Amino acid sequence: MRFVTLKTIVGIALFIAMPIFVNAQQSTSSRCGFERWNVKVLSDPDAKRVRFDSVVETSIQQLNAIPIPEIPYPLNGRIAPHELTVYRIRAVVIQILTESDGDWHIILGDSSNTQIRMIGEIPSPECAANDHHRQLYATARSALRSVPRRGEVVLEGVGFFDFIHNQKGRAKNGFELHPVLFIAPFNR
Repeated sequence: MRFVTLKTIVGIALFIAMPIFVNAQQSTSSRCGFERWNVKVLSDPDAKRVRFDSVVETSIQQLNAIPIPEIPYPLNGRIAPHELTVYRIRAVVIQILTESDGDWHIILGDSSNTQIRMIGEIPSPECAANDHHRQLYATARSALRSVPRRGEVVLEGVGFFDFIHNQKGRAKNGFELHPVLFIAPFNR
């Protein structure tokens, strides 16, 4: 009969437990998103370079015309100059969807032609990088609750290139405002 050493037992236990630990870690971190997530919630190293003090007034039509970058999208960095810019647009709220990562996915139509669309996303406040961003996301969500479907809004958000995939309401170039930092009903 062969004796099993304590070292062998510990090794076997760790081998069995490792997949459980890895899956638990993945499920915890995945509830707040993936695919350039740090960029989406302003916790990437380039976030401090975003020009929050000089908001650019534009339209969905103009944002749709931005050329798709011909570089690999950095997983933890920004594509200058568009992802370092805060944009302000006037838009019509077409639809609001809740995504699996807790983001509010807002389909926005251009105020002069609602067939020209793009996405704005408000991350879940619990996934924010800090208390200031948590408050911005919570305030934006609260304001959005008061906007009727097809209501017109003024919205500010950081530019973001998403990977082109079958997202409902996406801009033809995959450009989004993510995160949305401010939203209010548009008053004529």
